[in-house]
Amino acid sequence: MARTGVHPETDSGPGSSGHLSITRLRLTLWGQVQGVGFRPHVLRLACSLGLSGFVLNDFKGVTLEVQGAETVLSEFEEKLVRSKPFLARIDRVRSERTGVLREEKGFSIRILPGPSLDGPDGCAGDERECSSLLPDTAVCPECVSELFDPDSRRYRYPLISCTNCGPRFSIALDPPFDRCRTTLRDFPLCPDCQDEFRDPENRRFHSQTIGCPRCGPKTRLLEGSGNPELTEDPVRRALMILLSGGVLAIKGTGGYHLACDAMNREAIGRIRAIKNRPEKPLAVMAGSLADLGLIARISSREGTLLESPERPIVLLPMKESGDFPYDLIAPGLDRIGLFLPSTPIQHLLFDPGQEHPLALVMTSANLAGWPITALEAEVLEQFSGKIDGFLVHDRPVFHRLDDSLVLSEEKGPIFLRRSRGWVPSVFSVGRSVRSRMDILAMGGHLNVAPCRIRDGQALVLPHLGDLDGEGVREACRTFLQRVVLAQGGAPTHLACDLHPDFASTGMAFEWGRDLGIPVVPVQHHHAHIASVMADRGLSGPVLGLALDGFGLGTDGTPWGGELLVVDTLECRRLGHFRPLPLPGGDRVAREPWRMGVAALSSLGRGEEASGIFSSPHVPSLVKALEKPGPSLFQSTTSAGRLFDAAYALLGGKDSLSYEGQGAMEMEGWARKAGRGHLGEQLSKTAENWRPDDEGYRLSGEGILDFLPLLGRLVGVREKE
Repeated sequence: MARTGVHPETDSGPGSSGHLSITRLRLTLWGQVQGVGFRPHVLRLACSLGLSGFVLNDFKGVTLEVQGAETVLSEFEEKLVRSKPFLARIDRVRSERTGVLREEKGFSIRILPGPSLDGPDGCAGDERECSSLLPDTAVCPECVSELFDPDSRRYRYPLISCTNCGPRFSIALDPPFDRCRTTLRDFPLCPDCQDEFRDPENRRFHSQTIGCPRCGPKTRLLEGSGNPELTEDPVRRALMILLSGGVLAIKGTGGYHLACDAMNREAIGRIRAIKNRPEKPLAVMAGSLADLGLIARISSREGTLLESPERPIVLLPMKESGDFPYDLIAPGLDRIGLFLPSTPIQHLLFDPGQEHPLALVMTSANLAGWPITALEAEVLEQFSGKIDGFLVHDRPVFHRLDDSLVLSEEKGPIFLRRSRGWVPSVFSVGRSVRSRMDILAMGGHLNVAPCRIRDGQALVLPHLGDLDGEGVREACRTFLQRVVLAQGGAPTHLACDLHPDFASTGMAFEWGRDLGIPVVPVQHHHAHIASVMADRGLSGPVLGLALDGFGLGTDGTPWGGELLVVDTLECRRLGHFRPLPLPGGDRVAREPWRMGVAALSSLGRGEEASGIFSSPHVPSLVKALEKPGPSLFQSTTSAGRLFDAAYALLGGKDSLSYEGQGAMEMEGWARKAGRGHLGEQLSKTAENWRPDDEGYRLSGEGILDFLPLLGRLVGVREKE
């Protein structure tokens, strides 16, 4: 139902209906235009120019009709884009003339009626888009200022937000982004908040997420048993528990964190024991850039990224000074993941009035094989009786989101995990021919991040984790059903990995049968190269180098170090790394000594293995590898397994606790190499290589062989 005026219930002033010669335009805008104050921006602009019409969020993005003199409409269109809200992104604009409404007065913001996905504009299911939804952003400086202002009615209100910040995608039930379609729909505004909502000069004019201590969601502290703890200020009490060595679950934007004092070694050990995470690095949060600078070396570019509205975890070089427990936070590594507060609750924990700098371990609250917990019932089920309390609030999370993890580079962030702050996001895949095909790419098995391609646009969805556990698989299934099927209609095609045993592949074929749509298996490394082509707008043919841990090849063997030629229609394998035996299948990723033995046996030096590796199984493995006749083991071209072999031969641990640990530790060694004896040893080794005895060999069959290099790595680190 239309609401007219400066606000939906107030007239905007003189309209254009009195003009003798007027024009009416309908503009449709796609992009990041919902939940960013775009409708208030349109209304203010139209009113300032004396134009009439309306604006609304719909299933595509924002649609508006504006009426007035031709010259004024031209000025409106120019200013509409040039002066758009800070968080807005306009991908595409369609402008068309429509019939003039002579009796229309004023300009209004309209609300698409009802929570139903079937809007009055006749938008069909395959035309609906959730790509216009804004990613969640950190609480803005203006709200932080109010948060610590005793004269503000939102003083210390832990869920403060405005048009420029706060939750968006995590609370969106359905598009378009209006309060009635978010998890805040059950929190009606009090009279004071309604006044702000209606005031065009207020920062919270038409903000869908606002609230206050009187009408908004409430924050509570629960004891470790899950029973309510009576306290006037749950956040202050939570801080006291953390400073006394306690472990808490704290609700964030997209789910819960487990938190403890980052200087308390016992508390860190408790978190590692609870999560069964003995060595995988933990992220650390501090209250300011200056405080983070006590822990790591931070460049100006990295500082800008840390303070950005996305608030990611940024991997930074450790300072390795003072008594900070780097050995417990990121054992064996030379980089540490740091981030700044993004929610009001987190800012309150790091109250700037505190006497000493505070750093907190903040890691996702989930047990192995489960996604980040988002529901109060889930977090209590998993951690009740194991930790010291739960800082919770009543605003439900609809879409789970982990923290994004990035490296800062000159050309922009490199995503190691794309999630909160960056999803959902859309980019053009550079297709020259518009197609009615609507493709959902399901992702692989580890670090799953689905993507939907439609009408030349790729909708990038968040990192959903590894599909090893049933809990993560069910969360992945639920998320895709909510976002893709419910909000955007069923795709016309499903793309999945070639490996038949991947959970995502099984899910694709199950949905394909249920929906009656084709499923297209794609070779793992072909998909890697094709994604880079799409990102760069290339149609090919291109030469692509895929360096990976594992992907089923078209010949049925495990690939991972591949040179491919790819165009829009096909993929051909031109070359690959020299295959190495894979003694133990998936176990080699956690027991790298196995690849070390395989490399030595391939070099004809199997007898040295028992003197290098401590496992009692080494002799029997050497014997099995050197047994005449067909090999007992599959071979792999994997770059990941090549790294495992190098790590093992350089003297790394026999047993690892998480995927990629050996390669990450070796990366630290490489950065350190030029500063110590190891660097000298490797330099001398390089200087002594002869043209006929290099570190690699390239055969005429397109096989790149690094066995000579592996042979030279034995014992190098022992001399450091």
